[in-house]
Parts: sequence; C-alpha cells; structure tokens
Amino acid sequence: IITPRMILRLILLSIPIQAFYYQPHLSRSYTSSPALNFSPHFNPHINQYINQHAPKSDVTSLFSTPTDNQIAPANSIEEAIKPLQDIGVDILGVEANEVIGFQCAFWSILNDLISSPSGKTLGVVFEQLPSSAIEALTTDFKSLQSQTRLMDHLPELHRVTLATTPLTTPLGSVMLIKTSPSTPSTLPPLSPLPPPTPQQTEKALKSFVSRIVVRGACPYTESTTLAATSIPGVKPGPVGYRYSEEYNVAGVMKAFWESCMELYQTKEEDLSTILLSIPNVGRYEEGEKGHDRFKTVVEIVSRYLCFFKADSTFGLVHFNPFYNRACIHPVDQPSYGNLPPEGWINPMFSHISAPDTLTPSEVSLSNYQRRSPYTMINILRGSQLDMATGGKSVVKLRVGEEVVDASGVGTYVRNARKMRDYGEEFLKDMLEREIRGEGEEGWERYYSEEHKRHYLHNEATGETRWE
Repeated sequence: IITPRMILRLILLSIPIQAFYYQPHLSRSYTSSPALNFSPHFNPHINQYINQHAPKSDVTSLFSTPTDNQIAPANSIEEAIKPLQDIGVDILGVEANEVIGFQCAFWSILNDLISSPSGKTLGVVFEQLPSSAIEALTTDFKSLQSQTRLMDHLPELHRVTLATTPLTTPLGSVMLIKTSPSTPSTLPPLSPLPPPTPQQTEKALKSFVSRIVVRGACPYTESTTLAATSIPGVKPGPVGYRYSEEYNVAGVMKAFWESCMELYQTKEEDLSTILLSIPNVGRYEEGEKGHDRFKTVVEIVSRYLCFFKADSTFGLVHFNPFYNRACIHPVDQPSYGNLPPEGWINPMFSHISAPDTLTPSEVSLSNYQRRSPYTMINILRGSQLDMATGGKSVVKLRVGEEVVDASGVGTYVRNARKMRDYGEEFLKDMLEREIRGEGEEGWERYYSEEHKRHYLHNEATGETRWE
C-alpha cells in the first residue's frame, strides 16, 4: 500500500535526474485507489470568466511540427522522447493513472523546477493517462497565463512554458516543461518576517475554529478536533491540521493535492476533514496586497479542483486574515470555496421571511467568519456535504431582477447575524489576539459571564441575536 508520505515527495531535488531512455521501473509513482475518472471540464461558475483563447507560442520548436498547444503525435514513447534525449533533456516517468495522482505529480514537478533559480527543460512521461487529459491541462494552463488579472499576482508562472506530444495510442503522452531563469520580477512575494511554526499556526487556528466554527458557523463541527457530528449516516472523525510553508503557487498546489490524496485514502472515521494552513501566502501584515495574492492562489486551487470534476469528491472553504468577499472574482457571482456575493445576503434574509436586514457595513462583517489568523483551506469530503445538505440545500433566490441558485441560505443568514451581533471591535480584537499567539484563553476571558449566559440561552432556544 502506498502511504501518503511516500507519495508526498518527488525526488527531483534530493536525487539528481539523469537523462535516460524511458523504462517503467525508473518511474515515480503517484497513484491512489480507488481511482477518480478523468473527464476535464470547466465548472459553470468558473467558465464564465476563463479566457480560453491563449496567445500562440512557438516555444515548442524542439519538435518537428509545433502547434499552439501540442507537438506532432508520436507512435511510441521512445519516438516522442528521443529528440529530447538527443539534446540532453532529462526525462522523468510518472506512474499516475487518475486525477489526484496526476495533479500531485504535475504540481510537485513544477514546484521543484520553480524552486530552482536556474532555467531547466524536463520531459515528463505520462504513460497511463489519456492524451486528452494532458492536452486539456496544457491548454488551460496557457489560458491561465493569458489572464492578466491572475498573472499580475502569480509572477513565478511567467517562467513556465508547457507543451505536449500525444501518442497515437489511447493512453500516453509526454509533457515538455520549460522554466526560464529566475529574475527579481518573477519571484513570488514572501514576507520578510519568519513564518510561524506549525505549532503556533495550529494553536491559532484551533482558537479561530472554536471561536467561529464550533460556536455556530458549522452545525456539524463539535470541537476543534472532531467533525461531521450529527450527520445521519456519517461517522464522526478527527479534524486533521496540516501545515505547509510553501509560498509559490506550485508549492501550494502540491501541498493541497497531497492533502486531497491523504483524505481520499483515509477512512472518514480516521480523518473527517483537513485544515491546510499556508501561512506564507497572504500574511496579515501584508494587508490588501497579501489578500490579492491569497485570492489569486486559492482561485487556482479551486480552478484545477473543478477542472477534472474533483469538486464532486471534495468541497473547499477558503480563509485569510483579510478575507474580503467584495474583492474576490467574480464579485456578483458564486466563487468556488468562497462566501456568496455580498449582494446576495439581504435577499437571503428576504427568502426566509426574516424580519431584519443588514446595512452595508453589517453585511461586510460576514467576512469575519472567513478571517482566520493565517491563510487556510478547509478540504471537505463531498460525500459528507451531500449527506448534510441533501437536495433541499439549493433554492431559487431572487437578487434584484435576477433569479439565481443559492445553497446554505439558512446557515449564511444565521452566521451574518452572529457577526453583526459580535460587532467589528470584538471580531478584530479576537483575530489580532490569535495572530499574537494568545489563543483561546485570550478571547474566552473577553466574554462576561452574563454575556455567555445570554449567548447560550439564545442558542438553546434557536434564536441567533444576543439579548
């Protein structure tokens, strides 16, 4: 059995890769069982703003007949890689046969290449994957690189060029990955302050989970260590806190897909959900600039989760110290892993015939349910989400003159009220206490006994506004 830790490491840096004629026993293994089938697509919410017309490139001139996204098909792996080997390009074989393994392999390799300041060209053999899957990823990666909105905050990806050579057989493809030498303009942003340790991060995040998630934001999280409680047909299991000090987008993607692999291969009673902290992305002291980086990086995470339909297997929830839904693209449409648009909040109140509504400043306080002390991605099991919400979760919501599909209306209304009733002074103070490392003991003392009694009484009676 391949354990997650065996899969979590690629050997590009620890063991120099020598050019060799491809042999299966020299491949690196990235597999999971059972497999997720390949079926590339664009999630409807993402497809609205993805530019699928990437500019043409001639960087594939190493091959005889380069085209926009791929090289001339080859009859065999040996035929495809021989031109590369003849000019000294290293070849790496990857034994991935499904979505998670493929994404783990691709982003691990890309992370190792980007982490090196020198340029490199690498041929990667995917013998067990459909050519269409490799071509789809290559095409979409080029599309991503054509989007200024994203690339302005992903300078490290300006170094990367992809091309593919499909085989004439149904399975198999060779991907050519080129990175140019690093320059100051292609360095990903990194705070000059030392990153928090895994222990500091976990302590701060547990305080946030206890303060916001357990106390109302998620009715199925009983404590900072136990999730999926009170869901019919689902066994409760531990919350897994995972930590990555990566700060370039490929490294974050690597950590994300490794966490997906771990969750997918572990029974739910042994690991219910994962909270992946990436504190070097969007630090609190970086302010809005850090938030720009955060929202772009997690958009890439959501993009490639949805691209191969893995969004039916995993759900995402994104968190950041400066989380601001009004700045997350698209502003007025759903964005996977994010809160609903701010313009939907009061229509949600109206949908459930609530007697109250929120002012614009009160609506913005809803962001605090996603303002964690460090950037974090909650990876959820899709099966648990289906059991928890069922078919009744999605409703028709009138927003102005438009009718849209919306889910979790009751939860979002309840949480918006809670954030309003906490008030910004309290919410900001507690967040900064957690960032300073005071943890739960700091904000527990903040409550008066009378305040707590009112809070607990209201929860017990189903009310959400403090008296």
